[in-house]
Amino acid sequence: MEEYAYHSTFLRHLSSIASEGLVPGTGSQFSGGYAGHSQGKIFFSDWDGVPYWFSKMENIAEAESDFKEEEEVVDWTPIVLRVDLDCCEFYDDKPGQKDSNADAFFTKDEVDPNDIDVWDGKKWVWIGEVNEDKMSNQALKSATYDSDNGEGWWWVDFTLFEPQKD
Repeated sequence: MEEYAYHSTFLRHLSSIASEGLVPGTGSQFSGGYAGHSQGKIFFSDWDGVPYWFSKMENIAEAESDFKEEEEVVDWTPIVLRVDLDCCEFYDDKPGQKDSNADAFFTKDEVDPNDIDVWDGKKWVWIGEVNEDKMSNQALKSATYDSDNGEGWWWVDFTLFEPQKD
């Protein structure tokens, strides 16, 4: 039986999540039909859904940024959080299950920072102890700058913080 629920987001959200936890949203990072479905909820998946939702974060990053500045590399680098299933009351997310072909669920509860771990690229770390500067530097070091006629952009290693099964 799975002990954890997983949530994908971006590195730029790490410090606010570390201080405030996860708070049910008023909309969605995803457009279309997801926007109305996501109000007042925080979405999670089981382990099998992590690759799908992580790749969705990559798609959002590529659509929302042209990666002209170093700051955009850090801001739009996907990360994954993990929470203990005992932290909240969870409900089945049927649309999320259909999309990811994995168990997906949501909570309407706030998730306390004490209940959140983040994958730092090597291991799960309690969010209160994660070194955000180190993760930001890793994101920058893994990115490659490509210039063409004086104007350039960054190629981001989106897999940098994609978790691996323990």
